[in-house]
Amino acid sequence: MAHQADNKRTRNASFANPQFQPSGTTLTLRDSSVRGPFRFLNPTTAIYEIKSNDSHPGATADLTDVENLQRAKVLWHARDYRKDERFRTVIVIVIVTDILYIVGRHVLVLPRASPLATRAHDSAHPHSVLVGIGRMFTLFPYWDISWLIGISFTIGCLIFVLCGLFYWLPIAYPSTEFSGESAIAGGVTAFIGATLFQVGAVLLFFESYNDRAETQFGGAMERLFVDRLKVARRSRNHRPKHFEAEPQEPKQLLSEPSDPKQLSPSSSQEDSNTPSDTFTERTWQWLPSWHDFTTHYIYEIGFLASLTMSIGATIFYIAGIMALPGIFDKLSDAGLYGGYYFTYLFGGVLFALSSMLYILETQPNWYTPQPLSLGWHIGFWNMVGSIGWTLAASFGYCKQEWCEYQSELTLIWASAAFALGSAFQWYESLDKYVVVIED
Repeated sequence: MAHQADNKRTRNASFANPQFQPSGTTLTLRDSSVRGPFRFLNPTTAIYEIKSNDSHPGATADLTDVENLQRAKVLWHARDYRKDERFRTVIVIVIVTDILYIVGRHVLVLPRASPLATRAHDSAHPHSVLVGIGRMFTLFPYWDISWLIGISFTIGCLIFVLCGLFYWLPIAYPSTEFSGESAIAGGVTAFIGATLFQVGAVLLFFESYNDRAETQFGGAMERLFVDRLKVARRSRNHRPKHFEAEPQEPKQLLSEPSDPKQLSPSSSQEDSNTPSDTFTERTWQWLPSWHDFTTHYIYEIGFLASLTMSIGATIFYIAGIMALPGIFDKLSDAGLYGGYYFTYLFGGVLFALSSMLYILETQPNWYTPQPLSLGWHIGFWNMVGSIGWTLAASFGYCKQEWCEYQSELTLIWASAAFALGSAFQWYESLDKYVVVIED
């Protein structure tokens, strides 16, 4: 009977491939917690219990509410697993002096009566949020592909807002119009915004199958230019540590830094006294193997969402190119409606589909929203923006004056909504240590 039950277990109720299952020497997976919104796709959320650690006897005591016999737990989410800045394969709790660090971007849930809860800030606390906003303007981890994605989308969408203003203001307030405002300024900003969007979408696709390797993007790019394209590089003594052109041996992931500052991308290369574990940090891959694609990634909601977004951005980019001065003003009706507005519309539809998948990725099932999740809001506001862009393109097929007015106005608020979601994504890329204190 047990064998029959295992055979009936759906794909979203277990990790089908052990190679991609998060694990750790101090963690135990709660089997009943593994779930996802679709039965035929991989799970998107799970809970890990924290076991006693003989090498850190005080650690679990700090994480335990002795009176109610509750211990902290770690929430695993597929999105966080893909978005981590440092090591993603193993979720490890490390106590350094009086500060808690989670290696990998996963959510540590602390009982409110646990000793550590009195010293740690909930990540949703106003102080933590303000610190996170401050990081956005003081930290520039250009080796981290997740950060590059957030920056590309945010700046690209803000340029789209500016583009919409160039198109809309001459209609709403003709007296403010200046020479070339719509034809030149509007067309050029549309092209620049679409270019940044295309860059962000391609990086998003790379990120989707490089879980546990995001911070190696900088080194991978350097190896591409140095080793394959034979572009001269800077002196080794002047290069940042994370730009390492030579192949590196995989590192074990359980570490105990003696200094909080060691929790940086470069510190992974300095720690050699690490206990063994079943997982190591992955190396960057420009394309996944066919085996991994057919057995794992094709069942990942995040991968499908990123693939859809990338295809949509490529199609959308055609509209950006056609908006350039010298091209747009020479389009025939067939080119205008069949080329410009159709790619604008179809790209928006694919963006909306991708955003919906990102929303579902954060949910334990398809019908339970997660408004307290930052990833959920990223998907939600991106979907609002995507629907707006689809509407803006749809108005283009209407020749009445009010349709043009609404088309350009919709472009403005849709771009602003997508910019908000992208800014959340930028914030998320720098918020690596998530703590939730619950009653």
